[in-house]
Amino acid sequence: MAITNKNSTSDPPPLTLPAPTLTAADTSSDKWQHEYQAFLRLRPELLATNAGSYVVIHDGRVVDSGPDDVVLALRFFEQYGNTPAYIGLITQSPDKPERIPHYRQADLGAGG
Repeated sequence: MAITNKNSTSDPPPLTLPAPTLTAADTSSDKWQHEYQAFLRLRPELLATNAGSYVVIHDGRVVDSGPDDVVLALRFFEQYGNTPAYIGLITQSPDKPERIPHYRQADLGAGG
């Protein structure tokens, strides 16, 4: 059974609007930059307490420190998940920052 509109001839034509323009902001780069700036800001204080150690900066503060940056990274991602952070060595002169993009390894299953 079909439903019909008795007033279909008097209905105004549908209004067609243009599609919205959507832009995807790269927040990971912005967050990483924020964490790096926090590292630079905190470095003078950290020289007194953590010289020669690596620190993990997340949300603008130190969340972990230690002698091995790989151990720190693994511990950070286990606790906080896949979110940008800055891991830096506390030295007298800061190193040039390097950003290594994260990639996801494809699960090829048993056949791959």
